[in-house]
Amino acid sequence: MAHTYHQTSYKAPGVWQQGYSGQVPHGGPVLGGNDVNGESLYVGRAIESGDCIPGKVVPSHGCCYVAFAGQEHSHRDYQVLTNPHGASLVWVPAANGEVPLGAIQGGQQSDGERLYIGRAYHEGSMVIGKVHPNHRTLYVSFGGNEVAIHHYECLVCREINHVRAPLAQTNSVPVLPVPCLSQPLLHQSIIMGEWHPYSGGNVPGNAVAGGNDTNGETIFVGRAHESGDLIPGKIVPSHGVCYVPYDGQERAHRTYEYLVAPSYGSLVWRSAGNGGIPSGAVHGGRMSSGEPLFIGRAYHEGSWVIGKVQQSHQVLYVPYGGNEIAIHSYEVLVEQY
Repeated sequence: MAHTYHQTSYKAPGVWQQGYSGQVPHGGPVLGGNDVNGESLYVGRAIESGDCIPGKVVPSHGCCYVAFAGQEHSHRDYQVLTNPHGASLVWVPAANGEVPLGAIQGGQQSDGERLYIGRAYHEGSMVIGKVHPNHRTLYVSFGGNEVAIHHYECLVCREINHVRAPLAQTNSVPVLPVPCLSQPLLHQSIIMGEWHPYSGGNVPGNAVAGGNDTNGETIFVGRAHESGDLIPGKIVPSHGVCYVPYDGQERAHRTYEYLVAPSYGSLVWRSAGNGGIPSGAVHGGRMSSGEPLFIGRAYHEGSWVIGKVQQSHQVLYVPYGGNEIAIHSYEVLVEQY
């Protein structure tokens, strides 16, 4: 019997497109964070002293900043990472130079060492930079300096999908490979989820609903930065904020991230208690110490309230009525296939 190989091509997890003087190209530029004033920051890269270095594009500043040799360097000529084919890109927690499975290569040093795209919360801003495995750290550019951060998130491609159209590339800056492993991140017991930045209480149609307020309004799964922690909580559209529990209080944030429904599989709520986490739980954030936080909810005074499951405290904390409420029996958000 004759056998033939069927020609197959794959969807690239990203395409680098040329930018200049703060311009961000069309075709799905990849958002990576926010500046201290709330402005969106995009994943970019530029050439500095022979290295191709991932960093942050700040449109209002007209440049891409990269971290190099202890300093923050600005470049008016750069590339922006775009996602025109809709690949599943997510931010995965990592530390100490670790690069998760499926990490996106953002550049390389002149000696050939690969650099990856990372981000971390620093002084009120979610900053994008380079994960340097040999140095066991993430370097970000901030306030004129190169800042080393050991706990961070790494940009990862979660899956490969088929595409028939050839991939366009630009040649203005040396085009480096953007690897994406064919094995999805499904072997892990912790699911990372897909988060997008937003503000002002707005949520798009694909945001994950998690409960209801006492007046019946639908509330959504969100997360926000508070005092160095990345904390899951509840987005209340009519209030224009995401509420998170922290240090005994309910904290309101107008700038936050919302959770997107997965393109495959489904999300369900499963019963748990006393810090327990079911298999497949969606990773919702982390403490500044590196401890992971998970997305939980519980019924409290007429409302299904979303908050953080903190295993070391053996409890779910929810924001409600200005306070941080501890609840021992709850449900955890889980992805199933």
